[in-house]
Amino acid sequence: MATALVGFVQCTEAQFSCVTNDGAITITGCSVNAGAVIIPSTTNGYPVVNIGDDAFANHGITSVTIPDSVTNIGEATFYDCTSLASVSLGNGLVTLGTLGFEDCSALTGITFPSSLTSIGSYEFNHCSSLASLTIPNTVTNIGDNAFAYCNDLTNVTIGSGITTFPSYAFYECTSLPGIDIPTNITSIGDYVLSDCTLLTAIKVDPANPDFSSLNGVLFNKNQTSILQYPAGKTTNGYTIPSAVTNIGTAAFLFCTNLTHVTIPNGVTSIGTNAFWGDLNLSGLVIPASVGSIRDSAFEYCTNLTAMYFQGPPPNLGYGPFANDTNLVIYYLPGATGWSSPFSGVTAELWNPKASKFSVTGGHFGFKIIGPTNAVIVVAACTNLANPAWLRVSTNTLTSGASSFTDAQSPNYTGRFYRLRSP
Repeated sequence: MATALVGFVQCTEAQFSCVTNDGAITITGCSVNAGAVIIPSTTNGYPVVNIGDDAFANHGITSVTIPDSVTNIGEATFYDCTSLASVSLGNGLVTLGTLGFEDCSALTGITFPSSLTSIGSYEFNHCSSLASLTIPNTVTNIGDNAFAYCNDLTNVTIGSGITTFPSYAFYECTSLPGIDIPTNITSIGDYVLSDCTLLTAIKVDPANPDFSSLNGVLFNKNQTSILQYPAGKTTNGYTIPSAVTNIGTAAFLFCTNLTHVTIPNGVTSIGTNAFWGDLNLSGLVIPASVGSIRDSAFEYCTNLTAMYFQGPPPNLGYGPFANDTNLVIYYLPGATGWSSPFSGVTAELWNPKASKFSVTGGHFGFKIIGPTNAVIVVAACTNLANPAWLRVSTNTLTSGASSFTDAQSPNYTGRFYRLRSP
């Protein structure tokens, strides 16, 4: 019959408390609350193999040296050690437990040993001074939120052993300018690179079987699903490629530089939080192919004033337009199933018309009528067989009407006009 011996022992090093389990020591606490800490490799003649849960949590220590004998660091072991600036991990370490170094805001760097295989969830979450990160090839598992809110992180090198980027892995790493995704990454969770406000380029190894990139934007392999538009891109407009049928979860979350996005015909679904917090988006055209808009897809797009739906109302998740206080939804004549309000937003028929044509002082003009406060662009061309439409003016239909005069009309023998959305 197998037996296990577990018990409390008084550590030779008086500042530590510990327990023994089958001749192996686990450090469970430390009376030192400042300065440097060196963890012994043995105590009472037994090897130190574990550092237990919460053992140093909330301590004021500034550095820690962990010996090669330690194979496991437990949960929240160094949690909220806000003065901890230096950590030396031993070459025998295999696992880092959940929350191990969370909120160690003074930690500027970490070197992982080649023995390491697992990094737990929230492991370095809110380590806001961590500047560089190299994950060794031996690591096969990273938990969700492992490096979220590492605001000074500028460089990440990913080893060959990882196959999955878990959700929120690098969420809000606001100094990260780019990242290279190697061939071994075959699964990417939600929000992995969301709200990385300096991120301008996501590069994917061309040999990766599941993912690809185009102009720094992350897609699935065949580019039918857009997964992440880098929030740090400075261009104010983006046209989603025509092959895309799905806009993924949080694909454009907090992309505050964008003022307009063109969604192609063929897109069928817009994911949860897809455009959440895109504060400068002003208008969007939703093609008739879109059949589903998920939870909070356009929440907190506070400058979004108009959405133009080209087909019937899509199926909606929870609060897709929440906190969009300036938004009006427009639908086309002949589109069935519409009613107002639509998920809490005023929905109106898009039916601008030109009337009362006139020539005054040699200038052609007309009156535009339509939905109250709708913004109407008047465009003109000279040849309907091969039209090159030019924006002539932008009119707001205050009280449902506005007058248009073409100051350039005397310069043309003939000109054609059309009314469209901005």
